Amino acid sequence: MRLKKVLVGLAALVMVVVGAAVALAVVAVFVIDPDDYRDEIAQELESATGRKVTFGGPIAFSLSLIPTLAVSDVTFANASWGSRPEMASIKRLSFQVALVPLLHGVLHVQSMTIEGADVLLETDGQGKGNWALGDTTSSGSGSGSGSDSEVRIDSLDVVDSVVTWRDGASGQERKVEISKASFEADAPDAPMAIDAAIATKEGAVTIKGTVDSLASLRAGRESTIDLVVTAPEVNLTGKGTVGALSGETPFDLAIALDVSALDMLGELGLLDLPVDGPLSFAAHLTGVPAKLQFDDLKFAVAGTNLSGTLTADIGGERPAFSGDLSADSIDLAKWIGEGGTSDQGDRLFPDDTIPLAWMGAVDADLKLKVGRLDAAGLVFKDVSSTVSLASSRLKLSPFSLGVENSTVDGDYTLDGAASPPASTLKLTSKGFDMGALLKQSDVTEALTGTADIDIDVSGSGASMAATMAALDGKVSMVMTDGSVQEQGLDLFLGGVRALVGGLFEKNSGSAKLSCLAAAWDVKDGLATQSVLLIDTQYSTLTGKGTIDLGKETIDETLTPNAKGVSLDLAVPVNIGGTLMDPTATPDEGALALKVGSLIGSVFFPPAALLGLSDLGIGADHPCVLANAPGGDGSGGGISTGSVVDGAGAAVEGAADAVGDAIDDVGKGLGDLFGD
Repeated sequence: MRLKKVLVGLAALVMVVVGAAVALAVVAVFVIDPDDYRDEIAQELESATGRKVTFGGPIAFSLSLIPTLAVSDVTFANASWGSRPEMASIKRLSFQVALVPLLHGVLHVQSMTIEGADVLLETDGQGKGNWALGDTTSSGSGSGSGSDSEVRIDSLDVVDSVVTWRDGASGQERKVEISKASFEADAPDAPMAIDAAIATKEGAVTIKGTVDSLASLRAGRESTIDLVVTAPEVNLTGKGTVGALSGETPFDLAIALDVSALDMLGELGLLDLPVDGPLSFAAHLTGVPAKLQFDDLKFAVAGTNLSGTLTADIGGERPAFSGDLSADSIDLAKWIGEGGTSDQGDRLFPDDTIPLAWMGAVDADLKLKVGRLDAAGLVFKDVSSTVSLASSRLKLSPFSLGVENSTVDGDYTLDGAASPPASTLKLTSKGFDMGALLKQSDVTEALTGTADIDIDVSGSGASMAATMAALDGKVSMVMTDGSVQEQGLDLFLGGVRALVGGLFEKNSGSAKLSCLAAAWDVKDGLATQSVLLIDTQYSTLTGKGTIDLGKETIDETLTPNAKGVSLDLAVPVNIGGTLMDPTATPDEGALALKVGSLIGSVFFPPAALLGLSDLGIGADHPCVLANAPGGDGSGGGISTGSVVDGAGAAVEGAADAVGDAIDDVGKGLGDLFGD
């Protein structure tokens, strides 16, 4: 829209200059000294345009085979609401006309030169342009009346001139200095060659190519262009047909843009992206200025490669975009930066205000597919979503993404119009390869297995920290038929695996993981553990407690329950501290009891089995069969009969077992405190 307004303004100014040239040339033929008629000429131009025109210098005329007319210090008044009195001023305007056509009433301008022009194109607070003139079709003294065939300009040169654009709503200004620009055509209806050199504060710009004749542009007809624009870090080409500025005829244009640095586009207000260049864009453009269609679109910047179709409707209150786009890859780190936040100290969730102003600037309805999405150190493949944005409300519904051999489906909404902003997230995945995710994210390779995951949470806040502090919902995960290595417990216990060694046979190093089930109920940012179970062939580990997402503190207790006599050495562990710096200490009371006992609980507490039902686990699920009283291992469960078989051996070796227990507990405490 801004480009359209600028072009309309420039076209209006050209019409004024041409009108003045026609009036002066016609008068010059029939009078000896046109300077004597400066007031009459100015009055006729004012009648035609509705703006006051003055000639501060003399009007000089030289009559010969090529008559020459020159005027100086010409001013053209601005709109009444304008920011300065003059819309345009010209230090010198000169042109040469062919004599013979003049005698037949035809104005053939062989060359025209504008020197020292200072042109202001501006809008008021409501977007009205100062180039909106009065009745420019009226005639007087022959000023511009007649058909296009009666006016011909072969060559126009603009030298040492300035064009300023001012947005009345924002007050922002842009200035373009024209060192030299030439426009030449061989015939009234022939293409016009352009060769211009201009300067902005960013550097020099050149424009070369051809456009349709001035007569075609004045008539508002569809025009053919073939242009190359070169600026610092920018190269733009356009070839095809351009519709009338009135929007009545369509565009059919092939365009290509290459930008090596994006600073200038942002300063011009054309495109403001939070990434560095280079950028490339190409498309087949059709439609009218208010609604443009981009086919065969190709867009590449910052590791993002988009292609497809896009419709831009810029005729409404907000620009609206719709289409079907696909990308080979998107690297989010290049768009939001590594980390993307200021120094958070010991906090996990950033408290920086999430920028949402952009959500109210546009509307969108897009179908998006991404082959590879890099985000926070993870790689997602085959990402697809329907993206809707309207009135600052963003919705990704549904979306799907792949992680290694798994698929996650979900919905996400963000209401940027709410105060504070509100968001919801739903995720589901069946058979999710948890081991592959942990390995890919460089967390651990100690855990393998697939899980069923369900997440349904919502929260509100101006930052991630505020949103987590107000979070509500449920989170659950159930994993079966996996394996865990002993050092894998570091992920949960921070180095105290010796204290919960009951999950492993001595020196085994790993165990079969028949069940891992976890669930949290979240209310006002407090996540309460409703289920936590880790089950191996040697032992089970249960847990209870809370995580305060607002304060980022942990209050959990993990309790191991041995399935064999030789493993009855593990004690409950209290997990505390913060999400960024968790701590783990043994439960001292339980530790004393453990030392005086050889056999602990051999079955998983029945009450916890009831908690599994909250996860939708039936009575025949391996997590239930493995731990139900009297379980025999059928259906994937783990036999606990070894506890009975080993009872006699436990009695016979009681003294040795107690000694071993004390040694192992001491070793565990030493590991805990780093000794």
